[in-house]
Amino acid sequence: MRTKTNLIITIATIMLLQLGFAGGSNAQLPDLSSGAIKPGPKFVPKVVLMGATSATKGTTQYHDIILQVTNRDVINGNLFTLPGFAGLPPNPCKKSRTRIVLGIYTDWGVALDSCRSIGAPEQLREVPLLIEKGKPIPRFVYLVLTDLKTGTQYKSNYVSPSDGTTK
Repeated sequence: MRTKTNLIITIATIMLLQLGFAGGSNAQLPDLSSGAIKPGPKFVPKVVLMGATSATKGTTQYHDIILQVTNRDVINGNLFTLPGFAGLPPNPCKKSRTRIVLGIYTDWGVALDSCRSIGAPEQLREVPLLIEKGKPIPRFVYLVLTDLKTGTQYKSNYVSPSDGTTK
């Protein structure tokens, strides 16, 4: 295990050095606030725990856990533009009329919610997750944003719905 860790650190160091030499001393990182970073295979939604309350639906009580994607402002708004239904493949989420679908999964890959329609980045400000009281709360959860037009999936970091720890 220690050898694996050392190998990963060595490779990462070499890659960083190569980037530094390739870019010269004037190399700059892209300005995230300008929208220079657009979603793609390297885009990672950054998820945090905002809080939790109790909720009741009918006679069932739930933990209402609120998550937030903090870097939603760097998502290109065109990602949410619907190209017309003829331009999308069949939608696995029958009620969805959006290009982006959100799924919430446990750290074991079990879907807690796999068909939430997302029509705009602002909808990622508060992402509620209901877990029935008395049922186990997963150690960690993560989000997956799926672009139904391209099939690209954007997987977030892991966040603990109990204490907000991320990994």
